[in-house]
Amino acid sequence: MSTALDDGAAEDPMAVELSKPLLTQLLRSGTAVVSTDYIGLGTADAHHYLNSISEANAVTDIVSAAADELPELSRTWVAAGHSQGGAAALTTGARADIYGERSDFRGVMSFAPSSNLEAVLPLLSPTTPRIAPLDNITATLIYVLYGLRDSRPDLDVNSYLSELGSDYLAHAEDNCISDLRQKVDGVAPQQLLARPLSNPAMTSAIRDYLSVPTTGYTRPVTIEQGLADTVVPPALTTALAAELVAQGIRDVTYLPVPGATHYDVIAETVDDALPRILDMLR
Repeated sequence: MSTALDDGAAEDPMAVELSKPLLTQLLRSGTAVVSTDYIGLGTADAHHYLNSISEANAVTDIVSAAADELPELSRTWVAAGHSQGGAAALTTGARADIYGERSDFRGVMSFAPSSNLEAVLPLLSPTTPRIAPLDNITATLIYVLYGLRDSRPDLDVNSYLSELGSDYLAHAEDNCISDLRQKVDGVAPQQLLARPLSNPAMTSAIRDYLSVPTTGYTRPVTIEQGLADTVVPPALTTALAAELVAQGIRDVTYLPVPGATHYDVIAETVDDALPRILDMLR
């Protein structure tokens, strides 16, 4: 999981802290854990936040790098992640047979994965009525537009930005997303915009950039989602799980967790997630 764009946050203590309940148990079980920073973090280049394919490639690449560095490691592995990392883990699973070196990939454990934003963002325009729950995606929209501006210069992302939006994007690298969420508290995502995101070129780019695959999975997939999550709406994760089933993905387990938030869903589900991961690895 990544929660920042800036190079100084490439090693993210928040991600480690949220994941610690599961990481600790995996290490105690004798399971090796490798973690990736996504493309652009820790470098002078821009990070393309929530770009599903680039993040999935980074996950697969770190497994290959670990195997090269430590030949004694097993080549059997599972992709696990939370939030941004949850989407990356899912996309890794969908691409396991088409990207990376040959290995023994066994499945996906995804917590509160970011998904289906490509269905929401194109609905935004400067005239979108103020709907309070939408305010929760303002910081995410800033990060996504920042990544799109770098990855798709042909879109002229700046032309979609209001003066306020331009100011926030100019300082996006200066803030971890938790800090940015505090700074934009009370700012609606439509206030960032000077024109609708429904332009066909922008809509297509958003879909290509953000979409979590709903086909291609040949190993088990488990998704755990807190029902008190205000960052990743449970409705969007429920829709994702339904889409996987509708596409004929047979081995999908969706576990809604009453009372769990975005920030404690790993801790709340570790007793379920740990044996699932260990079973995949056997």
